[in-house]
Amino acid sequence: MTARAHSTRRRYASGPLGLALLLLVPAGAQAQDATQTSTAGAALMKGAVEDAEPGKPGSVISLEEYQPLPPPTAADVENPQSFEDQLKRLEQELIYYRAGTESFDEDMRGLIRLKYDEQKELLAAQYDRAIDELEEKERSRRLEAIARFEEFLKKYPNDPIYTPDAMFRLAELYYEKSSDEYLTRSRGYEAELAAYEAGERESEPPPPEPSFEKTIGLHRDLLARFPDYRLADAARYLLGYCYGEQGQTEEALAAYLELTEKHPDSKFLAEVWTRIGEIYFDGNSTEALEKAIAAYQKVRQYPDSPYYDKALYKIAWTYYRLDRYDEAVASFIELVDYADEQKRLTGTSGSELRAEAIQYIAISLADDQWGGLEKAKAVLGPIESKEYTGELWKRYGEILYDQTRYAQAIEVLRFTLKKYPNAPYNPEAQAKIVTAYEQLRDFDGATAAREELVQNYSEGSPWYEANKDDREAITAAESLTERSLYTAAIFRHQQAQAHKQAGRLAQAKEQYLAAADAYKKYLDRFPQSKNAYDFQFFLAECLYYSDDYLAAAKQYDAVRDSQLDNKHLEAAALSSVISYEKEVENEVKAGKLPDYPVLTAAQRKNATLAPKEIAPVRKELIASSDRFAAILPKSERAPAVRYRAAEIFYRHDQLDEARRRFEQVVADYPASDVARYASNLIIESYLAVQDWENVEKWSQRLIEVAQGTGVKEGDQKAKDEFIDSLKTFKVGALFKQAEEYDAAGKFEEAADTYVKLVDENPKHEFADKALFNAAVAYEKVKRFDTASRIYQRIFDDYPSSDLAPRSLFRVGINAEKGFDFPQAVAAYERLVNKYPNSENRADALYNMAVVLENQQDYAKAAEAFKRYATTFPSRDDAGENYFRAALVYEKMSAWNDMVATLGDYIKKFDRVSSQKERIIEAHKKIGDAQMAQNKETLAQRAYKACVDQFKAKKLSVSSKAARDAAECQFQIAEKTFRDYDELKIEGSGKKQVAALTAKAKAQRSVEQAYTDVFQYKRVEQTLAASYRIGYSYERFAESLFAAPIPKEFENNEEYAMEYRAQLEDRAAVLERKAETAYRKAYEEAKRTRVTNEWTELILEGLNKYAPNEFPIQKRGKPMLQTTTISGYGLDDLGAAPAAPAPAGAQNGAEPGSARTANANGE
Repeated sequence: MTARAHSTRRRYASGPLGLALLLLVPAGAQAQDATQTSTAGAALMKGAVEDAEPGKPGSVISLEEYQPLPPPTAADVENPQSFEDQLKRLEQELIYYRAGTESFDEDMRGLIRLKYDEQKELLAAQYDRAIDELEEKERSRRLEAIARFEEFLKKYPNDPIYTPDAMFRLAELYYEKSSDEYLTRSRGYEAELAAYEAGERESEPPPPEPSFEKTIGLHRDLLARFPDYRLADAARYLLGYCYGEQGQTEEALAAYLELTEKHPDSKFLAEVWTRIGEIYFDGNSTEALEKAIAAYQKVRQYPDSPYYDKALYKIAWTYYRLDRYDEAVASFIELVDYADEQKRLTGTSGSELRAEAIQYIAISLADDQWGGLEKAKAVLGPIESKEYTGELWKRYGEILYDQTRYAQAIEVLRFTLKKYPNAPYNPEAQAKIVTAYEQLRDFDGATAAREELVQNYSEGSPWYEANKDDREAITAAESLTERSLYTAAIFRHQQAQAHKQAGRLAQAKEQYLAAADAYKKYLDRFPQSKNAYDFQFFLAECLYYSDDYLAAAKQYDAVRDSQLDNKHLEAAALSSVISYEKEVENEVKAGKLPDYPVLTAAQRKNATLAPKEIAPVRKELIASSDRFAAILPKSERAPAVRYRAAEIFYRHDQLDEARRRFEQVVADYPASDVARYASNLIIESYLAVQDWENVEKWSQRLIEVAQGTGVKEGDQKAKDEFIDSLKTFKVGALFKQAEEYDAAGKFEEAADTYVKLVDENPKHEFADKALFNAAVAYEKVKRFDTASRIYQRIFDDYPSSDLAPRSLFRVGINAEKGFDFPQAVAAYERLVNKYPNSENRADALYNMAVVLENQQDYAKAAEAFKRYATTFPSRDDAGENYFRAALVYEKMSAWNDMVATLGDYIKKFDRVSSQKERIIEAHKKIGDAQMAQNKETLAQRAYKACVDQFKAKKLSVSSKAARDAAECQFQIAEKTFRDYDELKIEGSGKKQVAALTAKAKAQRSVEQAYTDVFQYKRVEQTLAASYRIGYSYERFAESLFAAPIPKEFENNEEYAMEYRAQLEDRAAVLERKAETAYRKAYEEAKRTRVTNEWTELILEGLNKYAPNEFPIQKRGKPMLQTTTISGYGLDDLGAAPAAPAPAGAQNGAEPGSARTANANGE
């Protein structure tokens, strides 16, 4: 939507038709609202006067004076307002465009496009859709309202009370409808205009024109038929407004004049006279302008009207157009007085037109025909005590400046500053004087004026004290002061450089000093300025070229260490060093500092060395050099800077520090020229104190230098001999040095030295030993990887050395420490295979097996353990490692390999006394492996062998093997129980008796098998066996309960019941036996304080027979039993528990009766 479209919407939404709030209400209520309605109408008409024609004097309202409402929030979207509230909000928003879109004259299209581009993204997406929806609703409602009012007027055309109100409201609805239609045409026009601009149509479309004829006709009819209507003044006002909107100026003027004649007390008079004045003002003729003044003068009768200041302004401006400057200026002054008085009374801006009034007063004073300095004094003299008079003088001078009348501007502005020395805006006036001088090319005058600005308006000046509470004035002054100091410093600096380039060194130095002074003042005054960093560097440069080297050096230091920027970092850092060197040079020449030369050892002639004190300025030079090297280590100047700093210590015989620094130079810049110089002075320093060890150390550097240096013909042999002698001496020195390092506990240094020796002399007779010593030293400082590489170097480079297998073993050890297990295995295997006589071979094989197992390479690990046991059978751990091979197979679930290995183990180590217990465990493990393969027969054979071997070897029940024997005995019993539990009591009565007898016998075997577990006195197995004994009784009882009635008793209910009763009696006996066994097991569990799965099963069994006494509780955490229990309390478990005879048993039972069973249930 374009700005024009927005403006059109505003016309009917916020124009004069706000008076339509008067609906058909009783006359009393209408009279009560009349005042408010008239006021609203006046306010709504305000914009028509405010929006003077752009580009002409009087265009005092700009878009910046209006601000749009904020966009709707999420809450606004979720909770929409009522139709009326939303429309009102949108109407208020669109008032923003009022200032720029009032007329449809020749610049209409430009304004449309401009505002459209500016606001399209901001408002279109937010409001167009909502406005369109609201407009559509409003159109519908408006047409309904029009129809009703038209119908009402047909029915009641002459009612004196309601008819005029209805006509007034209908006229307004006609206005809204016409405005809406105009808006629609405007949209069509925009589309056609866009097509024209895009070249899609040949001719430019004519813009639409508004038409309010129905509104005009109805208002005229209303006034003709009801001349005494209470809102007749509003009707005439609206009539004039509609004529004006249609461009019918004469008709609008007539309507306005008629309003002033017939309604002398109307609330609209101030606004209407203003509109009348505007019509005459646009007439341009002298007569029209005179009438405009008369109309505007009428507005002065209403000092409280919002049009009062605008009338004053238009009076002044009309005088100005008539060239009546005295009256124009007087009127402008009157407006300024009014605005300032209103501001004093209200605390807000007195008038938006004040600034333009000041402007046109100044323009008038600058007029060649009427104004001038003397005229200004005459006009402004009578009001010189007014607060704004100084502002008028300042603006007068600025107008002269704008007219390029620079000399007059300077004169007026200097007069202003002298007349009003403490005016807040004086710094700006002074700055204008500076620029005026510059425009005149009077740079000396500009410089002097600039210095006046700094002097007169800086902190501490009388002006500053007078205005210290005016933050805006102080801020402006500081900004101008900063600019002046900035310009002065740069100007002086440029002048100095120009003199220097021209060879005028004296003048250059003078200007450098002046520039330095200006830079100092600027930095003192504005240390936080964005220019501070550059000016700090420029200050240092000026100090340097004015020969103040020490001050320059310190200033360069500040720039170098500044946190503001780093673009001058390298230049400042290097210049600092140079400045300090220049200062040292000057002081040496002046005799203030001693000059110490660089002496060789020969020149010293064995003189005793005493360190000399370094002067402060030289210390500062060293510090500057160090700082340069620290922040710019890669600079091409860094080697020389660092060398020169080290040389100062050498000159002062502070040799330790000199060596340290020279060594750093050599280390950091080995390829540079200064590295050779530094090496020479290091050797010279050690020669001076006869430190031969270090002499030899640094001889290597000389060797390298010599090897890289060309020689003349005939010198090669001497050079080679010299290098060879140095190498021989160096080897011996290195050995000694390494030994001393090792003795002093400096193991890493010792190792490095040994390695260095071999690197340089790989064929030396003690090379392998040197490497081994190096590796051992590296191990001492836990550098195992490095040590391993050195060990490997021994068996790679010196495989015949007696240290080679030891080195391999250490490689494996260190690889394990470094978690490099593949390397460890490879090293151990290489040692085992290549060095069969090595004392480390057995340990290497064992370690290899362990590493393979840890890597879960179980097949290789098992073979390695067996290989260890067979290769080294005499070692004490041979049996254990053979057995461990079986355990590795167990991890793999390789049952056949496990069984075979355990079988071989038993054959090989059955007679080894240390393996007795392992033999028992081996039998058990074989049984477990067979069970894992569902080979129960073979498993039972192994379990029995385990039990038999335990007895045969007469092992104690307190031994670890007792647990394996107990477990095997329990597994044997479990097999017996499974066979027993499969026996069923079924068939005829005779078969059931036989089955019962067989099951009773089997139960005794089961009980005995479990009882045999007790002899091993192992808690877990004992409790398990105790539970199983009780459970065997319980299962026997259950089989009795489940036994069917024999067929022979099926037809004899009495026999059948008797038979069932006897079975149940026998089952009851068995249940009591089960309970007794469970109780005994429970007491044992309590005594041993063990809780496990078997104790839980015991409790479950007891719960079946004594639920109240043994309730089932939530399962707790198990208690671990790892110790061997004593035999106490278990001896009485050796025999089967005796159960009491069943109650009611009779010996004379009938044949086939279950009563024939004995107490054991047989």
